[in-house]
Amino acid sequence: MQKKILGYDCGGTKNYYSDDFLNIKVLSDFFDEIHSYDSSITKSGFKFLEEHYGIDKLVEILKEHNPGFPYDYDMDIKTYLLALKEDADDDVDE
Repeated sequence: MQKKILGYDCGGTKNYYSDDFLNIKVLSDFFDEIHSYDSSITKSGFKFLEEHYGIDKLVEILKEHNPGFPYDYDMDIKTYLLALKEDADDDVDE
């Protein structure tokens, strides 16, 4: 049984799965990679995050665990996340 790829690094060396996104440290690092264009999230990946955490919890996670994240205000982070949702890549197969 294949696991659904929720994100991947753009160098093609690492895929991210639900277990990765449940680990706050990995998730925080992944968001740093997305922001620096080193990784991408799939539509299924964003859907998983929305269903598991919700947008407001993701805002809290980014504020708490990513002190260097370029957005300081909740609304700015939320706007960023909603734009990321719209720009999420199509799902990819293993």
